[in-house]
Amino acid sequence: MTTQVAEHICYEGIELLLLCEPALPLEHARLIVQSDEDTASSCRDAFTTSCWRNYVAQWSIRRGELFLDRVCGRYRLADGPPVAATWYSGVLRMAIGQVVEIHGGHGSRFRQEFFAELEDGAVVRTWNEFFTPADEPLDEA
Repeated sequence: MTTQVAEHICYEGIELLLLCEPALPLEHARLIVQSDEDTASSCRDAFTTSCWRNYVAQWSIRRGELFLDRVCGRYRLADGPPVAATWYSGVLRMAIGQVVEIHGGHGSRFRQEFFAELEDGAVVRTWNEFFTPADEPLDEA
């Protein structure tokens, strides 16, 4: 599988790569389906093998709440404020630092990864995981 275009998230003011794809609210009144022509002109990556979902979203977490800020490609958001992502429950995986292992899809590993568990769009738990490539010796402290 081809490595997929990452979405971005601004987590409490810190810009990170999002290594998963939260579902869009397909029935939301402000989410508009675009024509193929509009999709191609709004998002150059939307019709490539590196973007099977045919859209790229921009997310944010502010004061512990997830928001959908922007979408380009197959969908777009009508004008207005960011949409509170109360439909989303699950775990968001975010990259911190350099990539240490490359895999298809969103399977690549980064030196540090930050996770946030959400219920109905609200952060309920966060944690970090650290990765060292197999060919790199561990620091003996």
